[in-house]
Amino acid sequence: NINRFYQNNRAIYDKKSGWMFNKPYVEPIPDDRKIASIMNGIRAFDKFCKENKIRFYIMIVPKKESIYQDELSVAIGYDKAKDEQFQRYVEKIKSSLDEDRVVYPYAELKKASETDYVFFKTSHHWTDWGAYIGYRSLMSKIKKDFSNVSVVSLKDYNKSESKFLREDFWRNYDLGHTVGLLKLRSIAEEKILKTNYNYYDNVQNLKVAIINEVGKFGKLFEFKKGSPHKLLMIGTSQNEDLSQFLPYSFYQTKYIRLNNVKNVKDEDMFKVMKLYRNDILNFSPDLIVFTIITGNIIRMWELSED
Repeated sequence: NINRFYQNNRAIYDKKSGWMFNKPYVEPIPDDRKIASIMNGIRAFDKFCKENKIRFYIMIVPKKESIYQDELSVAIGYDKAKDEQFQRYVEKIKSSLDEDRVVYPYAELKKASETDYVFFKTSHHWTDWGAYIGYRSLMSKIKKDFSNVSVVSLKDYNKSESKFLREDFWRNYDLGHTVGLLKLRSIAEEKILKTNYNYYDNVQNLKVAIINEVGKFGKLFEFKKGSPHKLLMIGTSQNEDLSQFLPYSFYQTKYIRLNNVKNVKDEDMFKVMKLYRNDILNFSPDLIVFTIITGNIIRMWELSED
């Protein structure tokens, strides 16, 4: 057991099972005052959307540690009671928007993890399978407002396998984000990557243009067979695998990536109104989907900050 686990101040690696988990394992829960501030920020952004005839949805991606509690418990004796407390906090945030427009596919991913990997062993990102489960949950909400939006089936996708991870903006295969946190890249390919993951690529023609400018980072998708609505995706890296599916439901999708943007400081990263107000109005979407992982909920008060 002494030799089984390797860790630093950023993550832990179970050498026997191959699982890696980022720290902190459970996100700190803000006090009631901060929770109220987060909810007010969400509602203020929703008000802006309503004023411009935009339907606003939030996709909250669960922490990998919450889904794979049993694997984490072997390594650290994971405190499930703290995780249950965190889930109640997320439920509070879900009530920020009326009509069930905050999607948190926790139960769906737990169930889907019995079939295939919903998160990578060596990264905090969800797999194609996990992202597809999240996509289906999101679309069940969207279809209540846009009944003519189509939901893609995996029958339209070619399936492949690889022990490498496809999780980034550029859609390259790599070793996994958490491998980098643990500084184990030099041995990862030979000694760590022993799990094959399923990948899904749509066989239909999707046009993709990269946006990589100072202050702007993202993609523009066009799909002629998509429904006659414009979608704006906003958020961080969990959008990358979600983009395997979501743009196929709309004829035009614009994706604004919030992190890793040239000349955008970390403290301004989530100030969507300050940075992208004009981009939103110029694109004039019918709906906005804001996708984040649970750890970033605490910064959502910044959405409407100028």
